[in-house]
Amino acid sequence: MAYSVTKAAGLHLMKCLASTQGPKIRVNAVLPGLLLTEWGMKYSPERLAAIKDKAVLKQETKLDDCADAFISAAKNSSMTGQKIQVGE
Repeated sequence: MAYSVTKAAGLHLMKCLASTQGPKIRVNAVLPGLLLTEWGMKYSPERLAAIKDKAVLKQETKLDDCADAFISAAKNSSMTGQKIQVGE
């Protein structure tokens, strides 16, 4: 429950900052699916398979795809207050 509340609060903060600071800065959120980093590899093989099975593309999020989303958001000068979902 704590994770869900914290994530919702962070997304709400992003929206508030985007609407109040819009002319000065751009604020967006990149929301990756399962990343097989050192932390992501701590899941058991069964849990990893279950997470991938729930994902629409039936695979983990590629690190390069996630990095590309961050770079694209940083380069885009017309977008603010957006949730950019990568994977899942």
